[in-house]
Amino acid sequence: LNPMKCLIFLFFLVFSTPSWASSFSNFCNNIKIKKGQSIDLTKVESTLICGDSSIEEWSNIPLNQAAYHLEIVLQNQGHHFPVIENKKNILYVDIGKITKIKKIELINFPPQIKNLYYREVLDEKMTPNNLNRIEDWANFKLNLLGYACPTLTTKAFPELEKVVIAASDLNIPKISEITRKEIKDLNFKVPERFYTLKAGDLYNGKKILLTNQRLLDSGMFQGSYFYKMNCNEKDLSLDHKIIEGALRLFKIGLGVNTAVSYTRLRAPET
Repeated sequence: LNPMKCLIFLFFLVFSTPSWASSFSNFCNNIKIKKGQSIDLTKVESTLICGDSSIEEWSNIPLNQAAYHLEIVLQNQGHHFPVIENKKNILYVDIGKITKIKKIELINFPPQIKNLYYREVLDEKMTPNNLNRIEDWANFKLNLLGYACPTLTTKAFPELEKVVIAASDLNIPKISEITRKEIKDLNFKVPERFYTLKAGDLYNGKKILLTNQRLLDSGMFQGSYFYKMNCNEKDLSLDHKIIEGALRLFKIGLGVNTAVSYTRLRAPET
């Protein structure tokens, strides 16, 4: 063998760029991304992955740390199977395909909603935000049936394109009390005339929604919210928060109808 030819061969073997590397383009620093792909980063994410030359402590990010944060960012964007390889101190990144939600499975749910689907997230990206949306939807549906304080456990299975939600603590408690702060110049009992439930009743989310709607439709209030103050198997305390409407009309004088015992009406701004 010719020693010179062997030396030239070894030189190209060590220092030449492999053909597959030409399919990657520069992303930042020592990170390359497959051509045709893109990654959107927030300022904080960019600092964690690419560093920040204006801050000495963040000017040089170790590649293993960059790879770790990059994988988290990609998963949060729906890319659950990225390929990130460190070759000769360069990260080569192929973000892979987006994983979408194809199926939602409900476990231990009551029969009224066990077979329902939250269609708004089907075929959407499998991201933490969409998982939260599914869990909020399930919690809302359970509340409508009277299950005031369910415990929900949500798990994603990217390889199956499936989300599983398991429910527990499905109890319908009795309302022990409904508290509310007084509103100036408004008879304390006036809001109660719009209530569809009272202390001693079983919790019912549909009646809570109806009460809120009645209060808003009255024109005297801009907002109505019932907050759960404690949750247990038997009793539930509710705190009712009301947002007043803007002052629009003074009511002055005497009348025999005690149903109108407040001194002024409030209505939302138009």
